[in-house]
Amino acid sequence: MTTLWKKRIEGILYEVRQAGHSRRLYTNGVFHSQFSTSNPITGSIWDLLLLPAFFHPPEQLNRILVLGVGGGTVIRQLLHFFQPQQIVGIEICRHHIDIARRYFGVTHRNVQLIKDDAIQWVNHYQGEKFDLIIEDIFSGENNDPTRVITPNQKWMTQLFNLTTRQGMLVMNHAGQEEFKTSAAFSAPTIQKRIKSAFHFTTPTCDNIVAAYSKQIVLRKTLTDNLLESPFTNTQLSQCRLRYALKKINLNN
Repeated sequence: MTTLWKKRIEGILYEVRQAGHSRRLYTNGVFHSQFSTSNPITGSIWDLLLLPAFFHPPEQLNRILVLGVGGGTVIRQLLHFFQPQQIVGIEICRHHIDIARRYFGVTHRNVQLIKDDAIQWVNHYQGEKFDLIIEDIFSGENNDPTRVITPNQKWMTQLFNLTTRQGMLVMNHAGQEEFKTSAAFSAPTIQKRIKSAFHFTTPTCDNIVAAYSKQIVLRKTLTDNLLESPFTNTQLSQCRLRYALKKINLNN
């Protein structure tokens, strides 16, 4: 693995490394982002954040919000497989934004990267709603990524309020215990807004990514759409995508 760039800024060590065709971002040793222009599928957590988009026809995903950009992996993936009119990315670390642009190619004209606290940004946002929201807000304290905010009723309500009538909310969780704290399991007001719910896992990490949709979406739609690209067609031996998909029973 080759180090392309390394700098300690305000006590935080940022590193960009090259591993074969893959470019990686580490912040204080925490693995934040990975992307390869030769294959947009990473074989890890970022694929799980991308996959729920395949529940939808491409023309339905016009506006996408990404909370927690890191090096911009999921933004690059979305741009590869879809043609959204706009992607808005909120990232608290200005150095991550600079790295995303300089080393990960997040420079497309329809991508707007905003340096802000994602929670505060959501609190104050009053603009046009989004067809898809990907919430991936983690901190790297003690070299162990942890969620910045619990998926409680208030937070999920705020996020659902920013989605369109047929919108989808995607949330990353560090593991099963954290996933089970979601208000989706306990708050009837949240459950009433969800028409379909699934969760994604991969054998390469413990994360659980949940997808909550305001419209009914089908597993078959996702699997059929994945067959359209050799990068996501798991029937092909060279496909790097590894995931498990399960329906979430919310008892609503």
